[in-house]
Amino acid sequence: MTKKELSPLSPAETEIMRLVWQLSGPTVQQVCEALPQKRTITYATVQTMLRRLEKKGYLKHESRGKHMCLSRLCEGPGAWLSGAVVSG
Repeated sequence: MTKKELSPLSPAETEIMRLVWQLSGPTVQQVCEALPQKRTITYATVQTMLRRLEKKGYLKHESRGKHMCLSRLCEGPGAWLSGAVVSG
């Protein structure tokens, strides 16, 4: 198992990553529903942010029918909050 440096997260990406961590394997819709009501982020924006997190190496996804199910690649919140390390 190798480890690599991750790009730092923006505040919005950190918020999304926290939700993915809490929900453990959510769909895009579940992440949208878990956002605070005061946040007016569209489904498409959340999906784009999740794809960016995947490109950065924080997440991976698996398509199940029409759903994009997410799983995290990093070891824990400490890793993605610092932008430090992911196993791979």
